[in-house]
Amino acid sequence: SAKGYIGKKENRDVEVYALIRTSNLDKIATKGGTPHSSFTDYSLVMSNLPIGRFISPLHTQINLDKPLPLVDMTGYKGKVDISISGNLKDIDVINKELEKFGLKFNKQVNTTEVIVIKKLHTEK
Repeated sequence: SAKGYIGKKENRDVEVYALIRTSNLDKIATKGGTPHSSFTDYSLVMSNLPIGRFISPLHTQINLDKPLPLVDMTGYKGKVDISISGNLKDIDVINKELEKFGLKFNKQVNTTEVIVIKKLHTEK
């Protein structure tokens, strides 16, 4: 460990955008084919990939006053086909696009294990 610092695990309540399913109908199951994804500021297309892969490119993209972590809370195990377009810096635009797939990013508080780093008080 770095001199003068200590890290320990703590559970903290953290505000997140949780990707959740809004429909019992499966509107995302892949039709198969070669797995691929493409991503720009205005479109995200994923074919035959795990749903978690959908979240990673959006992490850096969503331009909020206070960027929140994006987490997959769908529990969905299969591979998916998802394509959305619009201003992908805007969570509302993303959610409007996700409606047709029965998905949504929902702001909620999750208890998450975090590592808290503290400075040790050293005697002079």
